[in-house]
Amino acid sequence: MADKESRRRTPRPPAPAGGISIRAASKKYKIANTTIQGWVKKGYVHKICEDEWVTYIDEERLKVLVDAYKASPGRGSWAIRKLIEQENNN
Repeated sequence: MADKESRRRTPRPPAPAGGISIRAASKKYKIANTTIQGWVKKGYVHKICEDEWVTYIDEERLKVLVDAYKASPGRGSWAIRKLIEQENNN
């Protein structure tokens, strides 16, 4: 029988400074994974680093988007677009 120790997963290294994984951010801020992934894909939130399984993103920038998203219930995507437009105009 194979040794159980060899089948255990090695622990992941901690998140880089100022970074958070998309999964952890989803749980912490109660926003869907797909929403956060969409923000990353559109360039609203920058990737800090990624490996084969985990993408770490800028948590400070994410917090700004989450605040705007939650401030406008039911119109979150509209609020995000408005925020991005304001940032681009400044």
